[in-house]
Amino acid sequence: MTTLTTSLLVMALLSGYLLLCWLDKKYHWKLIAWFNAEVDNPFDCKPTERTQDKDHHIQQLQERIQVLETLVTDPAWELHQKIKQLERE
Repeated sequence: MTTLTTSLLVMALLSGYLLLCWLDKKYHWKLIAWFNAEVDNPFDCKPTERTQDKDHHIQQLQERIQVLETLVTDPAWELHQKIKQLERE
């Protein structure tokens, strides 16, 4: 093999790998995992346990943020904070 052939082969393999990574990211496919024999079907989009855990955690955080927003926007809480600030002075 000449240097040019070797370089072209390496560039083609790298380009193919980058294309697979891009497709994985854009369409949520699992082509790289499929080539590594980690999954049977690269186009299976069933939510995994890890994804479900993340979704549950995000839901909990959103609920906590809503509670904090109601506390912060509550006029009584704001008045209490101003009183505390005056006591410190």
